[in-house]
Amino acid sequence: MDGFLRDFRFAVRNMGRNPGLLAVVALSLGLGIGANTAIFTLLRAVVLRNLPVREPDRLVLFHWGAETWPGGLDQSGAGGPRQTPWRVSSRSLPFPFFRELAGHTSLFSAVFAFAPLGPSRQNITLAAGGSGERVDGEMVSGGFFSGLGVSAVAGRLITDADERDGAHVAVLGHEYWVRRFGADPGIVGASVTINSLPFTIVGVAPAGFFGVQPGRRPDVWVSMIDRAELAPWGFRPLDVASLFTVRDYWWAHVMARLRDDVDERQAQAVLDGAFQRFVADALPEVDRERPPHLGMEWAAGGLDLVRDDYERPLYILMGMVALVLLIACANVAVLLLARATTRRREFALRVSLGAPRARVVRQLITESLVLAAGGALLGLLCAGWTSRALMVLLPPKERPLVDVGPDPTVLVFTAGVAIAAAFLFGIVPALVGTRVDLLPALKQASSGTLAADRPGHRVWSAAFVIIQVALSLVLLMGAALFVRTLSNLHRQTLGLEPERFLVFGLDPTQNGYSGDRIVALYREILVRLQGLPGVESASAMRHRLFSGWVSSGAISVAGEPPNPAGTTLLSNGVGPGFARTLGLRVLAGRDLTWEDVGAGRRVALVNEAMAQHFFAGDAIGRSFNYGDKPDPSREYEIVGIVSNAKYSQVRGRDPRTAYVPYSANRATLKDLHIVLRTASSPLALVPSVRAAMHAIEPNVALVELDSLSNHMADSLWQEGLFARLATAFGALALTLACVGLYGTISYGVSRRRTEVAVRVALGARRGQILWMFLRQAVLLAAAGVAAGVPLTLWTSTFASSLLFNLAPRDPATLAVSAGILIGVASLAGYLPSRRATLIEPAAALKQE
Repeated sequence: MDGFLRDFRFAVRNMGRNPGLLAVVALSLGLGIGANTAIFTLLRAVVLRNLPVREPDRLVLFHWGAETWPGGLDQSGAGGPRQTPWRVSSRSLPFPFFRELAGHTSLFSAVFAFAPLGPSRQNITLAAGGSGERVDGEMVSGGFFSGLGVSAVAGRLITDADERDGAHVAVLGHEYWVRRFGADPGIVGASVTINSLPFTIVGVAPAGFFGVQPGRRPDVWVSMIDRAELAPWGFRPLDVASLFTVRDYWWAHVMARLRDDVDERQAQAVLDGAFQRFVADALPEVDRERPPHLGMEWAAGGLDLVRDDYERPLYILMGMVALVLLIACANVAVLLLARATTRRREFALRVSLGAPRARVVRQLITESLVLAAGGALLGLLCAGWTSRALMVLLPPKERPLVDVGPDPTVLVFTAGVAIAAAFLFGIVPALVGTRVDLLPALKQASSGTLAADRPGHRVWSAAFVIIQVALSLVLLMGAALFVRTLSNLHRQTLGLEPERFLVFGLDPTQNGYSGDRIVALYREILVRLQGLPGVESASAMRHRLFSGWVSSGAISVAGEPPNPAGTTLLSNGVGPGFARTLGLRVLAGRDLTWEDVGAGRRVALVNEAMAQHFFAGDAIGRSFNYGDKPDPSREYEIVGIVSNAKYSQVRGRDPRTAYVPYSANRATLKDLHIVLRTASSPLALVPSVRAAMHAIEPNVALVELDSLSNHMADSLWQEGLFARLATAFGALALTLACVGLYGTISYGVSRRRTEVAVRVALGARRGQILWMFLRQAVLLAAAGVAAGVPLTLWTSTFASSLLFNLAPRDPATLAVSAGILIGVASLAGYLPSRRATLIEPAAALKQE
């Protein structure tokens, strides 16, 4: 340790005498380490961090899976045996089975259930003090907070007694309590309304507690009450009499705390048998030879619904920034190799005075650690604002609600990266630089001449440049692929013009509307908005365009035998004039009218893809019904065929789609999205739309009021983020590689000044001198590209699922990336090569 401290003090003094080298190295490493720390901070916050609860490593989450299940996942997000068979798995369970799980007290110290009150944030309306707003809410069982080991900071939390009594009680999230109520403890005991139902605030959750789903932070938790206004996932089937007693509706997530003396495999074996008996009783049609199985997974990190959206992108970004750091390390290694050559005399003196070579190597590694520490400090400064900047790049509704500040784990990661980087860029210069011949080194240095390069120095210097170029090609190829993917998505034919639409959502059922009242309200809204100046047409739809949400299922075609396989159809409830409003061409028949919507007629528009698939294009007057069995009482008559268009997502082909009146089933009618076709800028109509809606019904909240083009851009957040970050990382990698190449050629020019002077004195032309050095730069760049092509072709396959209309090994993209890299690298080599042509023979030889 004493020796290390002496080495450290000497290294600090030595670096102090070379501030230029310290600045260049710290900047290169700071950018690489900072990028790695920033991405790791997000990765830890969203993917790797455990729940902030008591003993999270004892928590388990239940799930089930089946190869042939008599249904699939319900579109609300809950699992239900109500659709076409396919291989499925889900974390949703029926509430009666949760009760059965809670009875296994010998296995678990706590069992609790929970479910979001909607598929996205701002899913309920909370009104207090005469004003209401949309908030994120979650329904929890009585053992939720106690099972997690969480205590209230004010009042109390929801208990089993509340659940038994059916009490309407709620707990506020700490951040929402501070933001909405100014951290007033007097809010405990106050009454509020949630979706028009009265609730009593009984307590406030602790700071930093976000429930069990990283990336999502509920504003309020409510007790489990069986009311349609608070249906979990925002959806409740008509034939479900009670969410708490029906055995074939799967909606509740269930977690448990395993007892310390219980083995998870033993518990799973016991519970799997109970689950199969439950399913056999509740669903007799299940295949007994291949029944579904209940499983458990460790849930220290919580439920990963949000995590699934970010895990793969963050790991890919982590790989990108790791390449940037490797390029930075290679860059620094080139600089240290050059510096080691100038210190030959120092090394020779140390060895001649009795220092073992290993002792000199240790001193150089210590200097590398000092350089890496400077880069780590700069990287921590950069990582803080970089991670926050990355969050800003995400659309607000896609932004995970996580803390991106540094914590001890992030600091340990940064220290580990810095130490690893120090050895990566320091070990080769230390070993090569200390391999000296004592007498020649002392003689050349004492005469004032520069020591001649050893072959090992030149080989390693060239190798590091080749590595930089090869890794840069990987990042440039990735950037080009992501940029082209984003361009392909924006340039494809959508079947409509997103820049001409204004869209917003609303849910009058949260204000007490239902049945005929809600149908009348929607008619008044559409008629009033249709008359606004600048609005060409107005209609409505159940699922907003490019929201990712769809309704799908099997259909039966009248007059055809039942054939569930391949008959899946997307469906959307829409308003009158839907085709005209969206600009869809009516290829046959007619558009939907107010008579269709007002009377709730069972009529439908189908797109061209659906008409061709099921009816060979002759669909007018034909009928179909949802389900795998014909049912004349539920048939829809096709009255029009419209052109294909995408409405669920921008990716993929135009799906087979049917558009039916949103009022065809009034019992399930609730939230809709209003779409306005405008004559000019959609956002210019926002004030008049808000005023009109306030005049109609001031208590109905407008959700996501924005232009359709902005919604489309938000739906492409992942592609846009990859394109921007990959371009930034590619540019950074290219800059570092060019700096390394520039340094190598520049160093070669300085080492060969005498040779250049002699060549010029003997008649060599300036162009020959230029080409002598420029050729070296071009050859190094070409060798780097040749080495990088196989690596690029291999790594690009990892991004194949993120590309659109583009092969991961696209030859044109690879050729352009390689051409850009060779061109820019040649320019970096040209600058020092040109300086060699300015050497004056007389001055150079006189100095020698």
